Amino acid sequence: MHGPHDPSPGFEAKRPGGEMKSRASEAPTRSQLLPLGGQWQELTTKPYFIPGLVVCVVIALLFTLMGSSSASVQVMAYGIIPVNIPMYTIVLALCIVGGGAFAVYRMAGKPKAWWLMPAVAVFTALLVSSPVMGMLQGLFGIGGGSAGKGDTFVIAFVKMIFRAGLPEESLKAIPVLFGVFLGWKLMLKRDASGMARQFAVLDPLDGILIGVASGFGFAFAETVLQYVPGTIVDSNQTVVGLLNLLQQQGLRIQLPQDTSRLQDIVNLFALLGKKIGVERATFELQQIIANRQGVGLQLMIPRLLSDVFGHAAYAGIFGYFIGLAALKPQGRVKTILIGLAVAVTIHALWDATTGSAFMYFLLSMVAFVGLAIAIMKARTIAPDRSQLVASQIIDRFAARGARSATASAPVGSAAAPARPAAFAPGPQAAGFAIATPPMGPLPSAANYQAPAAPLAGSITWDDESNLRIIEVGTARVPASVGARLYERQVPGSHAGAGDSVIAEVSANPNDPNVLGLKNLSDTAWQVTTASGQQRELLPGRSIRLEAGLAIGIGEMVAHVR
Repeated sequence: MHGPHDPSPGFEAKRPGGEMKSRASEAPTRSQLLPLGGQWQELTTKPYFIPGLVVCVVIALLFTLMGSSSASVQVMAYGIIPVNIPMYTIVLALCIVGGGAFAVYRMAGKPKAWWLMPAVAVFTALLVSSPVMGMLQGLFGIGGGSAGKGDTFVIAFVKMIFRAGLPEESLKAIPVLFGVFLGWKLMLKRDASGMARQFAVLDPLDGILIGVASGFGFAFAETVLQYVPGTIVDSNQTVVGLLNLLQQQGLRIQLPQDTSRLQDIVNLFALLGKKIGVERATFELQQIIANRQGVGLQLMIPRLLSDVFGHAAYAGIFGYFIGLAALKPQGRVKTILIGLAVAVTIHALWDATTGSAFMYFLLSMVAFVGLAIAIMKARTIAPDRSQLVASQIIDRFAARGARSATASAPVGSAAAPARPAAFAPGPQAAGFAIATPPMGPLPSAANYQAPAAPLAGSITWDDESNLRIIEVGTARVPASVGARLYERQVPGSHAGAGDSVIAEVSANPNDPNVLGLKNLSDTAWQVTTASGQQRELLPGRSIRLEAGLAIGIGEMVAHVR
C-alpha cells in the first residue's frame, strides 16, 4: 500500500512527453477538464488535422447528396449516350482516390507540396479522354481486340498486354517522364527551388509519387466517366424502353442477332434522337435508366478500391524504375524497359483474370507488395533521405515489433537496469573502449531502485520502453544484441571483414544489460555525445549506447534515440 505522499511507480513515472505537471492523486485542473480551452491553437499544426477536416466535409456532403436526383453530372457513355452520374457517387469516388493517394504519400515520406498529387491526377484524367489515349491504343493495337469468352487464359493475357497494359501504362507514365525532363533542366540550371522542383523527378521516390498520382487520375476517369455510365446504361431494360419509345413513334424495329446489347442501345438512341430530337430523347432515356444509378455505385466502389492496388500500384512501380533511371543514368533505357515490363505484366494478368476471387486477391497482393517494396527501397537510396519524414507504416514497424517483444519478456522482481549510468569496462572487457568521458561511479545496490518494468501485453504507442533505436537515414534499427548495420544502409562505409557488416550491437561482458555499438568498418567514426563532446572511435572498438549519441559513419550520421 502506498501512502498519500508515497509516489506510485505505476502512475508517477516519467511519461514520454516529460515529467507530469501535477500528481495523479490531485483533482483535475480547469485546463484538464476543458482541454480545448488552451490546446485548440496547436490543433491546426498537427498532421492529422487537415485529413480529419476533409473527412468531416465529405461526411456532410454525402448526407446532403444522399437520395438527391437533381445533383448530378452528365457524361457521355460510348460517345453518344448522355448519362447522369449522381454527385453522391462522384464525391465518394474522390474520397476513395484521395484516401489512397494520402496513404501512399505518407508511406513515401517525401516532403512534396500538398497540391502535387491532385494536379498530376487531374492532368492524367484529362489525358484519358484526349486523342492521346486513342493514339496509344492504335500504336499498340497489333495484339488484337479485347479478350473473348472463348479465349484461353494465355491468349487473353497476350491480348490484354497490347489492348490495355502497354497503352495505359505508357499514358500514365507521361507525367513521370515529363518530371524527368524538368529534373534534367533544373540540374543544368542548378536550381532546386520553385514549383518546377515539385514536379521534377530526380530519384525513385519522386517517380513513385507522381506515378501513383497519375494512376489514381487514370482510375478515376476510367471508372467514373466510362465504366459507371456504361454499367448504368447497359441493361435489357434500356433496350426494351427504347424499343417501346420508337414503337410509340410508329417505328417497329427488328434487332439483328449478330450485335451486342451495347451496340443495339447506341443505334436505338441515335435513331430516337433523329425522330424526336436529341434533347427529348435524352430526357426519355434518363427516365428509363433512373433506377439504375445504384448499379453504377456498386461497380464504382470495388473498382476504385481495387485500383489502390491496381492502376495506382502499377504506375507507382513503373515510376520507381523511371526515377531510378533518372538517378542512375547509366543503362537507363534498360531500366525503363524492365519497369515497363513489370507493370504491364501485372496489369495484363489482372485484366485476363475473370471471375476468380482468389486470383483477384493474389494479384492485388502482388501489386501491393511490389509497390511497398519499391517505396522501401526508394527511401533507402534517396539522395535526400536525411530529410524524409519518418513513415508511420514502414519506419516504425520494426521498432514497434521489437518493442513488443521486449515488453513480453519475463521481468524479475529484482531486474537490473537496462541502461546503467556508466559503462565501466573490467579487465575482461578488452573489446569495449570508453569513447565518452567518465560518468561517475555506479550507484550502490543499497541506494539503487530499479525502474518499473513494462507489463507484458500492456505496451501502447504512448509507452516508453528501455529499448534504444539507432536511426540512420530512414532506417530504424532496434538496439538489441546481435542487431547489425550494413554497408547498404550507410553510403560511404566499408566493412573491415568484407562481409558488408559495418557495426553490431553487443553486450558488455561485465554487465549484459549494458549495450554497445562495435565499429566493424575499416575507418574511424566521429562520435558526439549527448553533452556535445566529440570523440573518435577506432575500428574494433565499441561505444556505449545512450540517448542523444550521434555517430558519423561514412556519409551518414547515426542517432541513438
